[in-house]
Amino acid sequence: MKTSALIAAELLVQHGVKRVVSSPGSRNAPLTEAINRCEGLQVTDVIDERAAAFVALGLARQSRKPVALTCTSGTALLNYAPAVAEAYYQGVPLVVLSADRPMQWIDQEDSQTIRQAGAFNNIVKGSFDIPDFHETDKEMVWYATRSLNEAMLMCSSGKPGPVHINMQYNNPLSGQKVKEPQPRVVRQLNGEDDLNITLAKELAAELADKRVLIVAGFMPPDHKLSNKLRHFAMLPNVAILAEAVANLHLSEPGGIDRRIGMLDHDTLNSLLPDVVITIGGALISRKVKEWLRGAPASMQHWSLSNASVLADCFQHLNLRITCSPVSFFARLGRFLSAYHVRSDYGASWRKVSALAEKANIAFMGGQSWCDIVAHSMIFNTIPEQWNVCCSNGTSIRYAELFCKAGQQQLSCNRGTSGIEGCTSTAVGMALATPQPTLLISGDMSLRHDYGGLALPCVPGNFKIIVMNNGGGDIFRFIPSTATIEGLEEHFTLKNMMQQPLREQAEALGYQYLSANSPESLRKVLKTLGSAHQKTILEVFTSPDVNASALRNFLSPRI
Repeated sequence: MKTSALIAAELLVQHGVKRVVSSPGSRNAPLTEAINRCEGLQVTDVIDERAAAFVALGLARQSRKPVALTCTSGTALLNYAPAVAEAYYQGVPLVVLSADRPMQWIDQEDSQTIRQAGAFNNIVKGSFDIPDFHETDKEMVWYATRSLNEAMLMCSSGKPGPVHINMQYNNPLSGQKVKEPQPRVVRQLNGEDDLNITLAKELAAELADKRVLIVAGFMPPDHKLSNKLRHFAMLPNVAILAEAVANLHLSEPGGIDRRIGMLDHDTLNSLLPDVVITIGGALISRKVKEWLRGAPASMQHWSLSNASVLADCFQHLNLRITCSPVSFFARLGRFLSAYHVRSDYGASWRKVSALAEKANIAFMGGQSWCDIVAHSMIFNTIPEQWNVCCSNGTSIRYAELFCKAGQQQLSCNRGTSGIEGCTSTAVGMALATPQPTLLISGDMSLRHDYGGLALPCVPGNFKIIVMNNGGGDIFRFIPSTATIEGLEEHFTLKNMMQQPLREQAEALGYQYLSANSPESLRKVLKTLGSAHQKTILEVFTSPDVNASALRNFLSPRI
């Protein structure tokens, strides 16, 4: 028996599948056995896969419920194609489960083997490929569970249609016994734009006795959402951790790492929630991801998202809600407040946050000149009405520590977190608004997008602060590269960053400023603030101390 087959069978039942059409084969024996053992599934056996798929099409169309199909490897799957295409264009939900050899044996002249993964890409709503794995591989159990949940939600949501799940099996008839898995079921509630009253009442009842933590990733500014979250956070059982790039303009400066970076293991565990509600995009904070991934299995994760993929960043996802966050927090807060909840969860977070802020201030008071001091000064000085764009690497991480709560907008290319195009993106932002746009960039990021620096369309409201810290300082900070041989030669590229920026900047028509100490930075920031032309401020710091200072700031101190 295979763990992935047991998970698939259980999730078919949990997602409302009642009928399965199965065709015989040895490679799909684990699926056949697991499905036949499931009391909630009625199996119809059909020898010919082409006919089997059309039988499933008829069952699904008549019952208006998703129907599953299972077949062996090789050309068996291709016989499903006509019925799958019909289901796709009719909007009929089919869950196609094909068994396959492990990927390393594809095209190796082994029997009954073709390129199955993605075979139906043009006629299914989604394709999934699940490798073989051992039941003790927790990450693969999570991956299979997440993928199968996503496939089955996709099959029935929006306009229904077929999905293809390719299941790789090595030695499918090994007879090895495995523990019965208890896969986490992911539900989806479709609220469209507004959270309806009935659903809001049900969710409020579920949260009334729970510790609720809202975690917010990158988003554009939304004043309505910010106001609703402020009111929601007044509930005694609610706390909010928001990245600075979430642009929520709450009371605390900085983002998540400014509040939890210095907390020790025991303190963090005392603040674990019962339910995490996420909004916005991918998170920058590695610590919050690792902390919540290590939470007990009982922790729930509700995701407010209408994304086309199922993102389970904390490995605890059990509910996806597709509705407006403004509507969600407004209505949910109204019904939740009626319970008069007694909880000290919000107060506990406020107490710890106050201690963290006190520790941060004390830490900064003892720092000599380095990147962390420079960024603190920069964010304390630049006007709140400026739009700030950061390059990837350490620049955005410093922004997450020091950005003012009221900064009009902080943004970064965090969808993929790539180094390329950061300058060009900031130029585009400056062209779209009369407000000053400031790019804060590392020296490597700036040189990577030199073309953006040289664009003839750069407007006069565009300003750059470039941290000249001897190349890619992020590689000195992250553990995987900090101690690697050849760090400076092959990763930070320190020697390639020696070309003076001043000549390049002035040749391109920029006003050039520089600073190499707190005193000089304080002076030139005033000049930068009053400049009415495109300007570059180059800040020089020592690469010898930057990474250790940032690492110490984010080390447990409370």
